[in-house]
Amino acid sequence: MDAILASLENGVAQMAADTRAKADQFIANLRKTRDRFESTVKKQAEAGETAWDRTRVKLEGEWKSFEAEVKKYLETFGKDIEQQKTIFQGQFAAQMKVWREAADKIHGVAAEFAAERRKDLDATACV
Repeated sequence: MDAILASLENGVAQMAADTRAKADQFIANLRKTRDRFESTVKKQAEAGETAWDRTRVKLEGEWKSFEAEVKKYLETFGKDIEQQKTIFQGQFAAQMKVWREAADKIHGVAAEFAAERRKDLDATACV
C-alpha cells in the first residue's frame, strides 16, 4: 500500500492545479484506508491466531477495496498523467535533438580548427 501511495503521490506533483486538488483528496482517502488496514493488522497480531482468522476475511475485503480505489484513481487521473508523460517525452526528444545538433557543430568547428592548425604546423615545419 505504501509503495502504491508513493507512486501516486509522485504523479500528483505533475498535474494541473485543479486536477491536483482532486487527486490529493483521493490519495488522502487511500491513506486513511491504509491506516485502518495497518491498525487492524497490528491489533490482531497482538490478539492471537483465533482472532487473526476472523479478521483475515475483513482485511481481505479492505485490501480489495483499496485496490478498487486505486483502479478508480487511475481511471480518473491516468489520462492526465499519460498526457503529461507524452508532453515531457516530446520536450525531451526536442531537447536531445538540439543538444545533438550543438554537439555536431562543435565537433565540426573543432575538426576545422585542427585541420587549419595542422596546415600551419606543416608549413612551419617545411620552412
